[in-house]
Amino acid sequence: MMTNHDLANEYFSKFNLTVADLLKESPELGSDGVIMLIGSVSDGLATPLSDIDLLVVGERRPDSDLVLRESNRERAIRVLDSGQEINIEYWEKDRLRSIAEKFAKSVFAINNPALTDEIVVFDDHELRIIHYLINGIILSGSKRVFDDIFKTDDFIDYLVMFCATRFLATAEDSIGQTMENDFVCASHHLRMAIEFVVGAEIASLGHTLSHPRWRLKLLRKSQPEIGEDVYNEYLSYLFAKPSTSKEDIEKGLQFAQNRLGTIFMRRPKLIVATVALRDRMKFVTSFGT
Repeated sequence: MMTNHDLANEYFSKFNLTVADLLKESPELGSDGVIMLIGSVSDGLATPLSDIDLLVVGERRPDSDLVLRESNRERAIRVLDSGQEINIEYWEKDRLRSIAEKFAKSVFAINNPALTDEIVVFDDHELRIIHYLINGIILSGSKRVFDDIFKTDDFIDYLVMFCATRFLATAEDSIGQTMENDFVCASHHLRMAIEFVVGAEIASLGHTLSHPRWRLKLLRKSQPEIGEDVYNEYLSYLFAKPSTSKEDIEKGLQFAQNRLGTIFMRRPKLIVATVALRDRMKFVTSFGT
């Protein structure tokens, strides 16, 4: 069975690097520190031109030249003699604990929709760090405490629910613009609505990398599961010219709603949550409403 270091070294071989090479570039941490391989390399999306991203988690600020600071995270860039760039991101454990508390509240809301309507919204930094903690490869230390909190299935449920809700809101905007005969704006909102459905689609298939910049790559990677016809129809809306009729917009929204039905069938627990929350989600979902 391959260890974390074996797996990481397999990734690094294309760069002629080893785990030991990268650890030399990481800041000094205490015994409770964690260093993880994250980003495109650990996600299996790296190319020979990709940077290497490391996540460092600790109780205290490391003694190093980390230069960017934002929301209890810091970043530094190292360039090896070979020219390979390494991005190092540091997060304080207290900040991660606050995210864990928000995550627990969101999971409770999805699992107990009759008791609460509070599905917590995470910002992009928080979504990204949760993805890293779930999918990163440990190089030093242990992330066991994160595994107990940030469970993949719970995060997938959140991502699908979030994207579906954003789809409904954006679809409503598209319908409103269509009813005003502003088809250019309606088409713009339709494209955004489709993007949210793509986000839900790839999440339901197990991809927790939520940032829009990766959606097309992950959609392409998911083509065997969703089928070539569905994949091509997604592309036809993501890269479409502005529509010129109400029928075009309605056809696109109907396709998106049909995909959401398929997506929710993959996550049956969310069907229960959606039914329970339906009366509190006041969105227009068709031209006849």
